[in-house]
Amino acid sequence: MFISSGFRRLLSVRLAVVMAVLVLSGCGSGEPSANEVFKNYYSALTGTMSASVHRDDFQWKNGTEPFPYLDKAKWTDMKNNLRSCDNEDVARLNGMYDTYKLNLGYKNPQEATDKVAAYWKSQGWEVKDITSEKEPDMRQILTVTDTDVNLLYTASSRGEDIEATSQCISEFYHEDSPAEDPKIYSAQK
Repeated sequence: MFISSGFRRLLSVRLAVVMAVLVLSGCGSGEPSANEVFKNYYSALTGTMSASVHRDDFQWKNGTEPFPYLDKAKWTDMKNNLRSCDNEDVARLNGMYDTYKLNLGYKNPQEATDKVAAYWKSQGWEVKDITSEKEPDMRQILTVTDTDVNLLYTASSRGEDIEATSQCISEFYHEDSPAEDPKIYSAQK
């Protein structure tokens, strides 16, 4: 079947217009920016810290330093938490924040997980209890936020921790040449 070049041009112009409308209306497949992903990650992380009894005591970098970004941060402040994803051209924020080396354990870890679970539910996030019966002095819950931040909260007689993971995006992988300047966001309290 023969299609004229004029008709092909018309089809390609119409296709370009349809694609532009889809992208501008939010129906495109473009990934979110590093700033958007970080805002969601940081808000979920600091909100969870605030729901905990020991908000100001969390450590990072394998428990060697106090977490310094309790009030505000930008994604480049947490570059040490960037991890490559399965695809070599994308990365994610992936961090563990804990109180274990401070010996801030709980006599009743259930009370601690109940507070965090209540905060997560108030955000509309589904809470799953994954506590093992083999560990009576430890309680664990997890959630995935509506913006694909994975959170695992553990409270035990030794302390507590939050493991947080963002979605994978290429801008984190290309951290030295971000698409836009990193923005500072306030912590969730």
